[in-house]
Amino acid sequence: MSDDRPTTLNDASDPLDAMLAQARWPEAKLDARARLTDAYREARSVERSRIMFLRTAVALAASVMIVIGVSRFAGVRHPPPGVRQPVQVVVHERAVPIGRPPTQLESAIIASKLKQEIKTRPAMVQAKIKLPIKPPEVTKPPVNVDVSAIARELSRTDIATERRQILLVQLLREASIDAVRVYLDSVAKGPTRDVSLAALDGVSNPPVDQFMVALRDPLVDRRIAAARALGYIDGPVLTARLIKMAEADQSRREVMVALACSRGDAARTFLDRASASGSMVGLARSVRVQFDVR
Repeated sequence: MSDDRPTTLNDASDPLDAMLAQARWPEAKLDARARLTDAYREARSVERSRIMFLRTAVALAASVMIVIGVSRFAGVRHPPPGVRQPVQVVVHERAVPIGRPPTQLESAIIASKLKQEIKTRPAMVQAKIKLPIKPPEVTKPPVNVDVSAIARELSRTDIATERRQILLVQLLREASIDAVRVYLDSVAKGPTRDVSLAALDGVSNPPVDQFMVALRDPLVDRRIAAARALGYIDGPVLTARLIKMAEADQSRREVMVALACSRGDAARTFLDRASASGSMVGLARSVRVQFDVR
């Protein structure tokens, strides 16, 4: 059998062992050990500085990346001024039909939505529900009326009725002192009275205040003509104003004439009451007979 134990070499037969045995190592000096320690510490410090630099660089790069990402996110949510955002189409879903009638709150919300749609899309909504579209109002420039020329033309007897009424409407729209006087002179004349009063229908705002002032005109014919014009205009507000003037004894005769020429029920009721009793009995009865009020 073979022996598995390692073979022991003879120290004398190995030249390397012999050389090591004869070698003499120098003793370590204190200054050499100190230099070695300092060199190790310096190398260790450099290695630590390099590691700290790498860590700082990595942290700084990560911070920069975070700042860039946040800036891009904020820029998307809040774009800088002057940059127009793309228009987003909003699709309004129709309400799901339900099996109960809407409540008052729901009805109010639906009505509010409909009004808002009518305001934002007037053309489309009006076309669907066929609402009448009001045409734009055109303001006509003011026209200077020659009152003297109109007065001369109205004094002619051969003028056509249509032309006369057009001139009278121009006087009423002018509504100056001279224009109102020329108009009242036309009302005072019997042949032109009816067409003159009918001209009041051609103006939207008759000169009521000027007619009120004319109730105190020095000429009786103009005062009565102004009363006839006020009676033709009629209306609850004007009638109430005339009744207060009659009760306060302000141009009472002319006011009673205006009430007698009025077609309103309030004026007739006041005349009936004044004709029955009170301080205005005589005047009220006289006016009713003179102007054939029954």
